[in-house]
Amino acid sequence: MKRLLLCLPLLCCLTACSSPVQEAPAVQESVQSDAAPDFSALPGADPSVDIDLTAMSGTMVYSQVYDMAYAPDAYIGRSVKVTGPFAVYHDESNGQDYFAVLIPDAAACCTQGMEFDWEGHTYPDDYPEEGSQITVSGTFSTYEENGTTYCCLLHAQLETAQA
Repeated sequence: MKRLLLCLPLLCCLTACSSPVQEAPAVQESVQSDAAPDFSALPGADPSVDIDLTAMSGTMVYSQVYDMAYAPDAYIGRSVKVTGPFAVYHDESNGQDYFAVLIPDAAACCTQGMEFDWEGHTYPDDYPEEGSQITVSGTFSTYEENGTTYCCLLHAQLETAQA
């Protein structure tokens, strides 16, 4: 009997504080688009290219390049401009050189590379010194090699930083 008397006030408190049952708000589904973001209104952006990574903060550049690597189909055919240190990788297995502009994140702890194809130029004669600051613009594309898809800027134009 004592238990019932102790539980009764507790039950009254719980029921007195209850409110009418409300339906949970509708959850909107995330919709992924195959369209790349529009960067035309970015302050300081080069209007001659679709995606000017040189006009973005370090965090935005790194994030954008990650998205380009993760969902490349949305960017194929778009013109891209990027600045960073020049890097070259020589693949011993096929004897081929690969050229890239390196893109560090804002904390400079992680780096991504954007490969480019600078047609009509010979390495090392025409290329800048490795580590030199360069600006590359070209048309975003992908290619497959040994079962892996790689991103590349085709028809690249390369400018070195003026000292």
